[in-house]
Formats: sequence, C-alpha cells, structure tokens
Amino acid sequence: MKKKPLLVLSVITITALHAQHVVLGLDKMNVAYIGVPNPMSIASDIYSCDQLVVKEDGILLEGKDCQYNLHATKVGVTEIEIFGLRGHELVKIGVEAIRVKRLPDFAVAVAGSNSDGTISKSKLSKCYGPVVNTAGFPYQTAVTITAFTITVYRSGMAEILFQKNTQSEQFDPETRKIFQQLKDSDIVELSNIRARGPEGSKKLQNLRLTLNN
Repeated sequence: MKKKPLLVLSVITITALHAQHVVLGLDKMNVAYIGVPNPMSIASDIYSCDQLVVKEDGILLEGKDCQYNLHATKVGVTEIEIFGLRGHELVKIGVEAIRVKRLPDFAVAVAGSNSDGTISKSKLSKCYGPVVNTAGFPYQTAVTITAFTITVYRSGMAEILFQKNTQSEQFDPETRKIFQQLKDSDIVELSNIRARGPEGSKKLQNLRLTLNN
C-alpha cells in the first residue's frame, strides 16, 4: 500500500519533466505586415535564449536573445517552428502560426486641414504638398506620394477653375499661385494619387478640401 503514492509521484514527475513550455508572440499587434520589421519575442521556461532555434516558412527572422524582427514576404498564414538545443540535438518544442497582411491603405492629408475637411487659404498657401498620414500605425514605414492630379472647383463644383497633373509630392509654383486666388467655399480635390512604399507603388483614396476662410 505504501508503494502506490510513490508510483503516482514518479509518473507526475516524469510528465512535468517532458512538458513543453514555449511562448512566441508579436510585440505590437496580433498580425504581421509585409514591408516592415515586425518585433517578435520568444520565451521558454525549459531552454535559455541561446538554446532556442527558430525556423520559418516564407519569412525572414533577424535577431537574437529571444528578440527578433520578422520580415514577411507573402500574405497568408506562415508557421514558425521553435526548437530547443539539447547538446547537439534539436528538439522541436512548438509551432506558432502567424497571420500576415498587406499594409493598410493610408489616408492622404494636407497640413493645416481640419477634421471636417475644411482648410483656410492662408494654411493651404503655406503647404508644400500632400503627405501620407501613417498616424496610429505602430510600425515605422516610409510611404511617399509620387504623383497626383489637383483640381480646383468654384461654384459648388460647377466650374473647374484649375486642373493639373503633378509627377511629384509637392505643389508646383503654378499651383501655389492659384491658391492665392481661392475664395470661401472653393473646393480643392486631389485625385489619381500614387504613392511608393515598402510594397511598391499603389493608388490612394482621393482627398477633397473646402476653403473656409
């Protein structure tokens, strides 16, 4: 009768020694994005950081000491395998699936414009050009406007006062001169906006501003 507790204790001890404990997670969001470094951490209560080895499918991992940057190359679900180094043997201790998405469609903004889509002539005249608004996105990413069409309407969009295609990120001197002629309730619209970022060139949504002097 006294052997039974010892037998139960032995089974429990062996199970605990063979338990696999590893945690892998993205540091900022629950998905990874193409074109930006996605910080990722790995932790184990069995292996130290220098004993952990990660293998990935369709991504690049850079880093060490349980801290990595994940560089995804394709949309979908990618699997990361975690191994522990035991002597000269790699022991698989976990697999983590990570969703990968494209960068969101960022909005275009003009410095000085209000949240209701209005802007004063003085602020518009001082603006060098439209920018891509990445505020709120937790990763650093460079997205630059490369081309756009600017159209200035008068009389409730019944009359086109000015229109020009621009192959840059700035308002040219001719456009800035037109800004000096704007009146209250005139409308400035940016369309055919192209921007270049980590994923290449893409089209962004139009921006429409109403003059409110």
